[in-house]
Amino acid sequence: MPLCKLVPFIFTMIPLNYHHLYYFWKTAKAGSIAKARRELMIAQPTLSLQLRELEKFFGRDLLRRSRQGVALTAEGRVAFEYCERIFSQGEELAKTMIAGGAAPEPLFRIGLDRSVPREVTVGIVDYLRKQHTALRVTIVGGTTAELRDRLRRHTLDLVLSSTYLAALLGKEFVSKQKARLRVVFVAQPALAKRLPPFPACLNEAPLLLRTAEDPVRKDLELYLQRNGVTPNPVAEIDDDDLLRFLALRGSGVVALDILSARTDIRRKRLVPLSKKATGVRKLIWFNWGKRPKLNPLLESALHDLTSRYRLSQ
Repeated sequence: MPLCKLVPFIFTMIPLNYHHLYYFWKTAKAGSIAKARRELMIAQPTLSLQLRELEKFFGRDLLRRSRQGVALTAEGRVAFEYCERIFSQGEELAKTMIAGGAAPEPLFRIGLDRSVPREVTVGIVDYLRKQHTALRVTIVGGTTAELRDRLRRHTLDLVLSSTYLAALLGKEFVSKQKARLRVVFVAQPALAKRLPPFPACLNEAPLLLRTAEDPVRKDLELYLQRNGVTPNPVAEIDDDDLLRFLALRGSGVVALDILSARTDIRRKRLVPLSKKATGVRKLIWFNWGKRPKLNPLLESALHDLTSRYRLSQ
């Protein structure tokens, strides 16, 4: 074969340089070339050259460079998602072999939005312990934006939220509504006794509200407007556990989903201010990626939770 024809053939057979790919992954995670080169213990010009070589190989810009650091381009996000799977599996392989070759228990990773009742999580963990005993479960809390980003990068298997995330993540992801929880206004008994009849009492009562970003907040405001209430909010809080704690202390009136308030109402630590339904509901969404799991046990657990599991309401 003539040399002029052989050279392009040889070039197309050159495999992807995984050192370059690893450097790209570490740089994207670090957020800057300077931080990454310290972690990798190589010179900054060397790292920059390796990254350029990788971009040249793909024929795509993977990183957007600035004085503030680096950010992923659209193509870079795709490459980063592959790197997450490749090198996470590599780290798991290393741990397995160092431990003597025994395969570790598969890890099912759940992201929990702060607005989701902890009772929902407890129910899911109990279900997985009974139905999928070979799994380990880890739960990561965070804001909706943080969890959405982690789900996009496939570092979480399932995200529980009060927001429909698939519309923001694209066609590779699914969101399924799993519950519509009634929302009730509650107060500590001593505070409730001092208040006038509902809903007029909400004009005078110290009101603890969710932050404006919470989906339930908008529905609550509409409910208050329809009933001629001009609320007197004393605080805005994005954590349901903290809202419940402050209500138990008598710090104000709180609108809680029935799942979060049920035990306290039953034990008379909190009382509902009205027997009539407000019509406000908190939606619970399960969000996950369509991409099949490498481990069949993880795939089976995800299928059970998203298709068969029913939340108690």
